[in-house]
Amino acid sequence: MQQRAISKRKLSLRVQVVAFPGVEDKLLIRAKKQIISTLKGIDIDFVNKDPLAIYFVTGGSEPSAISAIAERRHILLLAFSENNAYASASEVKACLESKGISSWLCNMSDESSIPQLKEMVGIWTKVRGFTHKRVGIIGKPSEWLVYSKPKADDLRIRFGIRLVSFQWSDLPDPLSVIQSGDFLEFYKGHGDQKIEDHSRVHSMLQEIVENNKLDGIAVECFPMVKEKGITACLSLARLNDIGVPAACEGDLVSLAGMLLIQQLTGIIPWMANLSGVFSDHAEFSHCTISPRLTDNFRLTSHFETGKGLSIAGDLPQQDYTVFRWNQSFDRCFITMGTKIKHDWSLTSCRTQLHLKINSPDLIKLQNLPLGNHHLILPGDHSDTLRIACEYLNFTII
Repeated sequence: MQQRAISKRKLSLRVQVVAFPGVEDKLLIRAKKQIISTLKGIDIDFVNKDPLAIYFVTGGSEPSAISAIAERRHILLLAFSENNAYASASEVKACLESKGISSWLCNMSDESSIPQLKEMVGIWTKVRGFTHKRVGIIGKPSEWLVYSKPKADDLRIRFGIRLVSFQWSDLPDPLSVIQSGDFLEFYKGHGDQKIEDHSRVHSMLQEIVENNKLDGIAVECFPMVKEKGITACLSLARLNDIGVPAACEGDLVSLAGMLLIQQLTGIIPWMANLSGVFSDHAEFSHCTISPRLTDNFRLTSHFETGKGLSIAGDLPQQDYTVFRWNQSFDRCFITMGTKIKHDWSLTSCRTQLHLKINSPDLIKLQNLPLGNHHLILPGDHSDTLRIACEYLNFTII
């Protein structure tokens, strides 16, 4: 399977024009030409319902704007500083804030604000590419994910994600599947353990992804570990490495987040346990990680079972973005952390990361966690994720 690339989408924006009732048509025509000229590179789609942006042409347009916004929790307010348009937009923004509806007001007459506006539209466009994906799950969410168990309808209604389910009993015995030469070559030299049977697992998962045209997959790993003594850790790591988001423990909440982050940044994040929250840092760990996120890695035994193989990876010394959303997909947590040095622990999953995080967010992690598994990616992508989640009508805690 070749490295998958994220397709680019042309920038577009659904805009509803509002003005004082009875305004002359020539003013509306001129206003439309003006915004098209100002936002070159963005396809402006003028609509009469479900807009992503409200474009104020004159003062006195406040009632029309409020009725057009309806149920959206986040909206762009666009206005030039003429004909009292910006004044009208300011009044509407105050009204929206009082109702708990977030908005961003852009003065189109200020040239310095246009790049930021285009960046926001670019992020929104990428988010629309995240919807309507097709993903698979083998087995079901692990029994200890007592909270993180969204229904297939939740994924479909919220994001348009279609879920294809596979039961272990309907799949071939992993040990009977042909070995993956690519897998064997990739992991050669990272340990002296025998990996042939683990390469068979990879062949099986890769075939399921390809034959069913899946954009991502979640695997309930432990039944196979207990029955066959082999893990999916290495295969999931390899799938993530070649651009196929792959979550363990059948975690569909994490898989959906991995798909979004990949669409926004081109990076498939590391899915990790929240192993501990301390006064000045948080600790994360898991037994699989995309090798491309590490400086180096080695193969070792799986932590919980002592069976099969897992990955102990060393993540680079740098800043990281931490992300998590809840199982009902209406709240999310976003923070930044800096890696701090630590000793490798025998009492945690094999890949480990300690992050220095600001105190308010550590308190949220401890007192208001949205679940166990968090998604971690290198660099600062917090603003991108905030803009994307606002567009998706999430409340950011």
